[in-house]
Amino acid sequence: MSKFILNKILPLFFLAFILLCFNCDGRDSIKKNHTQVLEENNLIQEFSEQVTYIPETNLETVTDTLLSSGYKIHIKTYFNMDSSVLKTRHQDSLNLKSYYRNGLADVIISTDDNVLFSKTITKTFIRENLSKPIEGLKSFILKSIWIDENTALNGTVIAIQMEYCIPETQDCLTFKLSVKTSGEYQLKQL
Repeated sequence: MSKFILNKILPLFFLAFILLCFNCDGRDSIKKNHTQVLEENNLIQEFSEQVTYIPETNLETVTDTLLSSGYKIHIKTYFNMDSSVLKTRHQDSLNLKSYYRNGLADVIISTDDNVLFSKTITKTFIRENLSKPIEGLKSFILKSIWIDENTALNGTVIAIQMEYCIPETQDCLTFKLSVKTSGEYQLKQL
């Protein structure tokens, strides 16, 4: 029996092993480019797409201002990590996706004894408080928010200005939030 294994089966096994080794040398894929190999293995999407989030982590800025008229203005800006605006572009064979996070701003205007205004500024806040709706506001993100110094000095109205822009463009909208000493407020587009 052992002679039979040595004479008949072992050479066949050895021959099969050699054929297996020489047939898996990659000759069939050597003439293909990387894209074709990735497409055959259903991996093209993983290597042809680059995704970035701007910002990658949450950033927060707090500004506290005390006016000579006695008003305190607290503005805290941060990003909604669950909401973003997508911008896509193609470069060479790559599909570049940039997710720009939507900015939020908590604005509190107060005096020593009471709070006149306390709201979070979002695109929803702007849409709900403008007298005339703006088409396409969802493609804009909060770029900056600041105190209007000209109105802050008169003492009867505190004005906060906000700039919303479409990412990667110069297309921007500016809004002015005017808060009276009675707590009433008005929002308008400049």
